[in-house]
Amino acid sequence: MAKDYYAVLGLDRDATEAEIKAVYREEVKNCHPDIAGDDEAKTARFQEVTEAYQVLSDPFRRKMHDRDLPIKSYPLRRPTPERVWKEVIEVILLRSDKVGSFHHALQDAKPLALEEDKIILGFTGPKLRSGAYLDVPADKRALQKALQLIVGRKIGFRYIEGQDLVDWERIKAAEERISKKKPAPSARPEPQAQNLWDELLSRMSRAYREMPGRHFPQNRVTFFSEALDWINETVEKARAAHASDNAVTRDLAKAIERLADLVEMPPTVVAMELARKGDS
Repeated sequence: MAKDYYAVLGLDRDATEAEIKAVYREEVKNCHPDIAGDDEAKTARFQEVTEAYQVLSDPFRRKMHDRDLPIKSYPLRRPTPERVWKEVIEVILLRSDKVGSFHHALQDAKPLALEEDKIILGFTGPKLRSGAYLDVPADKRALQKALQLIVGRKIGFRYIEGQDLVDWERIKAAEERISKKKPAPSARPEPQAQNLWDELLSRMSRAYREMPGRHFPQNRVTFFSEALDWINETVEKARAAHASDNAVTRDLAKAIERLADLVEMPPTVVAMELARKGDS
């Protein structure tokens, strides 16, 4: 089997010339003959990485080297959001019999960040609703399997409205501020936290059911904005009632899903708007 010089340097097949040079320079800092002295292991490592660099930095030799390697190799050694998503799309398309809305949504999504437990995807405003296709159970499983193959561990995904990393950082900061909010001490006893959430769900359903002209989008927007305020108020009241963080998180998710169902929006979009509302 041909020697994989990408593996020697810990690089992926699409590594750029600059990446190859940077990794080589970092490697030889620890094994250069001036440092290695009589250390045979370091001397051998220096020879190995130098040989790899000489092959991969020469376009012709690199092309000949690549010809003897498998077309793809997973998991990626140096995953970036862009590399991961590019491979995800290729893997899913190869496994698909036809191209549909799910595949178009994959191509519309822009990878923004790769975190420990998930990849963050951005959609422009007009295309945000197509993110809901990623949540269709069968397609979601296909996406999660592809991510695990390419990254080498189980990770999830989340989509937001935005096209830059700064959009995700802003949403994340707003959510952290909401979760850390501590209500002022109350002089009167608060109702049980679970009752608060039950009342909220009933209130949203009743308000939507009784809303005049709910088929008009402007009326639905007004209801949506009010419901976001109700949810934020309930979060504060639940914390004042000494509900645990896990309980608040669980009940908050149920409220978000209920509102999303009422206004026919993806739950992630509702969560994003809730974070914005709480930050305003």
